[in-house]
Order: sequence, then C-alpha cells, then structure tokens
Amino acid sequence: MLFCGLENNLCVRMALDYLPENVQESINYKVAFIMLNSDACRLTSIIRDYKEVIIFSPWVFPYKNIHENDKEVRYYISCVLHEVAHIILKHKSPLNCSEQENDKQESDADNLALKWFNGHISGEISPLSIEEIRDHQERNRRRIELFLGWA
Repeated sequence: MLFCGLENNLCVRMALDYLPENVQESINYKVAFIMLNSDACRLTSIIRDYKEVIIFSPWVFPYKNIHENDKEVRYYISCVLHEVAHIILKHKSPLNCSEQENDKQESDADNLALKWFNGHISGEISPLSIEEIRDHQERNRRRIELFLGWA
C-alpha cells in the first residue's frame, strides 16, 4: 500500500526495485508506506493490524531529480531499504530494547540496506557508503532544526 502521493509513490516503487526478489515477495502487501503530507492522519485498524507501517518525513523525498546517482535520491533509497531491513530482520521497537540493542539494530539495518543498494547498482552508479548516509542525515537534521526554529 502506498500513500505518499502519485510522484512519491513512483519513488517508493523505484527504491523497492533495489530489494532482492525474494525480499520483495516476502513484504508484498504487508507494508504500508505513508508520507505525512497533511496536518494529521489516522492509521486505520486494517493497516495497524495487518501491515508494517513505514512513515516518511516529507524531507526525505527527492523532488528535483529522480536519477539514481543524485545524492538526494540515493539517500531516499537508503531510507526505504533501511526500514525494510528492520522488518526483514524482525527488529524490536526502540521502546522495547536497550540503547545498546537499538544501536545494534540500527547498524544491522544500515549494513543490510547498503548490501542491497550496492548489490543492485550497475557500473555507472557509484557505491553507497555509510559516510554518505550519515552526511545526509546530518543535513536533514539541520534542515528540520531550521524549520522548527531550534537552530
């Protein structure tokens, strides 16, 4: 289920193409991808009870360029793959584990997402690194702080 807006739904589908076929099949119809693009939204019981839910910030979607070598697109794809990795690895909620356990889960999800991304790309697209992801996370953190007036 995709509820991210028409253009953003295409971005989600592009990112899911990076997953191995068996992973795509295992999550098919079991994950809801949602972008909070309104003041509020409600997750109905049909979604809560039968699907994993991945909610995206509008900050993460690429808007200017949908080429897989663009840094915004690469980061976006890594976010999708990272969240799917949590599902495949059957990770617990951060609320139900220690900080150390959560850090390990995050590292494991990063590593699997990088494996999927770099295993999918061809020669014209450069490999993704954890440093590139961390740089983009920091950029987005600063954007959000500016937006919220915390900076």
